[in-house]
Amino acid sequence: MFSVAPQAHVLAEREQHHLLLIRPLAVSTLQAGAEEVPTIVADIVDLTEWAFLPGAQVTGPALVAQLRAALTDGLVLGRLGYAVTSSGARVRILAPHTGQDARLAEKWLAENPGRIVR
Repeated sequence: MFSVAPQAHVLAEREQHHLLLIRPLAVSTLQAGAEEVPTIVADIVDLTEWAFLPGAQVTGPALVAQLRAALTDGLVLGRLGYAVTSSGARVRILAPHTGQDARLAEKWLAENPGRIVR
């Protein structure tokens, strides 16, 4: 799931299969009642809608784990999807991208220099 940092855009409505280019920036938490939820603060480009979404907080254990692993790697490209855990729960993940997806991401980066750091 996605939620929003102050002055960021809402990603909760992003649909499955949207192609996302994500630059993880930092590990953070959100307060959900008495519980602290781990998040990743990230600049995100929704390449399906050609929209730049700065400072979003990404939630959801599988997505947070994927992006935490990429904190030092730079950009992450993938399609928003679902996986089923061994207990049968559906969790949101970034599914692998194609070569065509990578070319689209390169096009966005070329047209928007400096908006997202590689």
